[in-house]
Amino acid sequence: MNIRAMMLAGLLGSTFLAGAALAAENVLTLSTAAKEGNRAAIQSLLNSPVKPNVAGAEGTAALVWAASRNDMEMTDLLLRAGANPKGVNDFGATALYAAAGQTSSALAEKLLAAGADANVALVSGETPLMLAARRGNLAMVRALLSGGANPDAQEKNAGQTALMEAISGRHSAVMNELLQRGAKVDLGSKTGFTPLMFAAQQGDTDAISTLIKAGAKVNDVQTGTKLTPLIISAAMNHAAAVELLLDNGANPNAIDSRGYTALHLIVRDSDYGIYLQGKDNILKIVNSLLRTRRTRISVSYRKIRPLPATKSRSAARRRSSWLQKSTTTMSSRRCWTLARIRR
Repeated sequence: MNIRAMMLAGLLGSTFLAGAALAAENVLTLSTAAKEGNRAAIQSLLNSPVKPNVAGAEGTAALVWAASRNDMEMTDLLLRAGANPKGVNDFGATALYAAAGQTSSALAEKLLAAGADANVALVSGETPLMLAARRGNLAMVRALLSGGANPDAQEKNAGQTALMEAISGRHSAVMNELLQRGAKVDLGSKTGFTPLMFAAQQGDTDAISTLIKAGAKVNDVQTGTKLTPLIISAAMNHAAAVELLLDNGANPNAIDSRGYTALHLIVRDSDYGIYLQGKDNILKIVNSLLRTRRTRISVSYRKIRPLPATKSRSAARRRSSWLQKSTTTMSSRRCWTLARIRR
């Protein structure tokens, strides 16, 4: 064969292969039909002489697409044809997980009735219940719990639960439902961040009150950081949350891993000027802490120690010098000065 003939054969061959690849791309499958919402095409494929693998990966992918579109009729069609309600796609998603992201719980209930497993999670460990809790969908949460969802399942990255998702999103109805259905009120994340700490971080007094009534411990300490709910609320400038925690026995003298107490955190920058926008809350928190007789207003980073007495001018000068040198200690004078600031 001469060179011209060889080139021609190569061109014809490449054209044929490209055409075959294009044709393969245009082949309609159950998955692509479901993705496009084409029920007629799905019915046609199911009725064709060459039956698609409905019970396998192809059917699972189609069912996940149908659920993500909240298409009840298409879901019915696939389930009747033998699609596996427990099937998982390449990302670890089930049709139930896709349905959990919908507003209505009807499709999720249908899948659960067909045998879907409410505890199958994504590769990340996130469950359908966590998704529903994060979105504040009470009806969906109830349907999943009734279908056997574990309220204490933890995702793999941080070890967070559905209860933590609900609290972080301020979804009080979902939080209450989870607690009533047995969610553990003291189950922390991988770092020991408890549901009460999430509520304290948000400054959500309703959630704090509910969690305490359910048995949450106000003086739990996070692993490593040694943060407590009170320290967290003070650091986030949540005055009402600080007062509520103190009223329920929170320890005002707890010290975090840096040596800070709640009072340290709220006044530590007072030497450099007052945060005017948050002044009112700062004053409320300081006053709340100072009204609590349990609060020690001389706390060092690593230990609690009393301030020097000031019975004479020379002693007062020594005290002032000592305060300037002891940068890790907060004086009562600074606390009371801050508390007396006028608007």
